[in-house]
Amino acid sequence: MRKMRKLLAVLCVLLTCMFILTACSEEKTEERKKRSDGKKTEATPTAELTPTEAPATPTDVPATPTDIPATPTDVPATPTEVPATPTPTEAPATPSPEPTSAVTDGLKEVKCGSGAFSLVVPEDAEISISEDGFYVKNEECYFDAWYINTANDFIVYDIEDLSRQLYSETIFLDMFDVGYYEVFGEYEKSNINGVDFLFGPSAEITYFTNAQHTETTTDYFRFIAFDCKDELGMIVVSYTLYGARYNTMTMEQWDLDKFWTQRALSLVQYHSPMDTKLVRYTERLADGSVAEFTFGEGDIKEIEQEGNDMLVIKPYGTYGTTITIRHIPITDTISHPDDVWEEERKRYGDTRNISDYMEELSEGYWHYTYELDGVDYYTSSECFFGRSTDCLWLIEVNSPEDEYSEYFMNNMLWSFRR
Repeated sequence: MRKMRKLLAVLCVLLTCMFILTACSEEKTEERKKRSDGKKTEATPTAELTPTEAPATPTDVPATPTDIPATPTDVPATPTEVPATPTPTEAPATPSPEPTSAVTDGLKEVKCGSGAFSLVVPEDAEISISEDGFYVKNEECYFDAWYINTANDFIVYDIEDLSRQLYSETIFLDMFDVGYYEVFGEYEKSNINGVDFLFGPSAEITYFTNAQHTETTTDYFRFIAFDCKDELGMIVVSYTLYGARYNTMTMEQWDLDKFWTQRALSLVQYHSPMDTKLVRYTERLADGSVAEFTFGEGDIKEIEQEGNDMLVIKPYGTYGTTITIRHIPITDTISHPDDVWEEERKRYGDTRNISDYMEELSEGYWHYTYELDGVDYYTSSECFFGRSTDCLWLIEVNSPEDEYSEYFMNNMLWSFRR
């Protein structure tokens, strides 16, 4: 009997514990439900790489406004490594090279003045069209698209060429005509419809707002640079969101960011934006160095090697005009453009009476005349350091006509890959 009462007591204790545990579990479940119901969940803007869809929002875009870092990075972030080849993506079908047949939902196709390319933009925005591009404005955004092949006064061949210059902020200051450019994230290379493009990260730009350059403003900014498929150079599409700053962007502003990215990716290219096609030359000299430059299609008759370190270029349609490109290694005696000039004086001796006519226009850039076999020749010479500063390059144009001397020299200085 005593054993039976003891067993009943144990069973009562066990049943009491089970009721308590069940009640606690239900109470915790109800508490989690209350916290979950009280938390507002907002979707991060996302997209797909299609002609009318934006790329997936980079990881620098916060999931909600409260997830944004409290303070911006002081120094613009630069990529630790730019991939050598575009990131593989599934390319949508190539669009037909015809104007869009129908654009709905308040959008319309707009072409640049030359008809070389078009984008789909809001039809109720202010639109201004030029030969090589256009801009679109409304109360929220400034959006523009341009064909360019020059930055910092030198050629930009394509986005691979641009990618090699990502560490130089000045190229972007010049491309976008701004005073400051700060990025929040990494540059991404990809491909759409068979065209490579460079997708710039979220950024902020500071630019002047008056003609006197005394007032500035800072806004959210982004760009996409596309290879120009029918010409050297790029088509650069960019947009600025008025009054938006990266660290305080609202969800509505992130939605605008996604919308204008989709507008940028609606780019369709129809033909070359230039009347004269550029030809890119890559010539390897006998000493192993490489000279890279461009000329208009049909400008060059022939290119010859002379010795181990020199190219001689003969243009079409110009009697007696030659362009020489010389590779000069740095030595104990030749380490500066001035040393090269002194060597040139000794090299030509009495055949060119240049001492009385020489004019140094800037460091390493000379212009002079000389007489040879009764003909006056005009010569322009430019000497500058190579990319790694372990060599010098000397470019010289000799012509009986001064206009050719100036034209070809300007072309070489613009296009020669330093």
